Amino acid sequence: MKYLKDDGYTFLHASDLYNNLKEKKTISRGVAITFDDGYIDNYENAFPILKDYGIPATIFIAGTENNDFEFWWDELVYLLIERKAWPASFDITTKGKVLSYQIHTENEAKDILLKLHAELKTMNFSERESIFLQLYKIFSIQRKARLEYTHCSTEQIKEMKTIFEIGGHSAHHCQLSALSVDEQDEEIAENLNYLDIENELASFPLLFAYPYGTKSDFNETTKELIKKYNYKIAFANFKGQSNGNSNPYELPRFVVKNWNTLEFVKKINSFFTY
Repeated sequence: MKYLKDDGYTFLHASDLYNNLKEKKTISRGVAITFDDGYIDNYENAFPILKDYGIPATIFIAGTENNDFEFWWDELVYLLIERKAWPASFDITTKGKVLSYQIHTENEAKDILLKLHAELKTMNFSERESIFLQLYKIFSIQRKARLEYTHCSTEQIKEMKTIFEIGGHSAHHCQLSALSVDEQDEEIAENLNYLDIENELASFPLLFAYPYGTKSDFNETTKELIKKYNYKIAFANFKGQSNGNSNPYELPRFVVKNWNTLEFVKKINSFFTY
């Protein structure tokens, strides 16, 4: 953050992009910092740093009033990898079929993790929960969220609104393109109800980021539904630089990883073509 500020980048909220798009305006060296999901470390780590530097950002919250849970992929890694203890074989029933697995080594556990991840990503929330209830029973473990993997509380989100804009990200982080129209509608509406109607957390104009965010993770139905709920712009998760002519419902983003300063400077410079 210090490098970006010292080097003269222009910091934008996501809503600034909306206004620029309306005017077909491009900001040279403009940076909009975004966070997806709403992990607790957004509050514990990112918020103090951004506040100290006076840098605005946008956080897209996945969830509802009950945010005391882990994201499903973190639970899956915990069950199959981190514990390093598995039943030799187990069966899971889903969508009228039985999935059978055998685990004898960590590599086999990793293979099953990938297979289950692919299955779970395309499920609606009820189907996914059914799988996890079976897994916890099979593994004889009490389901309890680990603090470092939980979400920001409603009060923490309210506190972050001093520098963060708050956007929607669905109720249960499902792959929206894999859901029916009604299921997509419910995911978007339930999340918005928590952010706006119940708690007045949402920023205006309304902002959205598609869960997972690749071009296969949302579809035309998704875009029509978020328009129905008056979302004005939506962010994807494929590489690209936004400009005044970008599609407001398919805004690209660059992922920033845990790079050292030299690598970060190299990468950030490569992101900009104007």
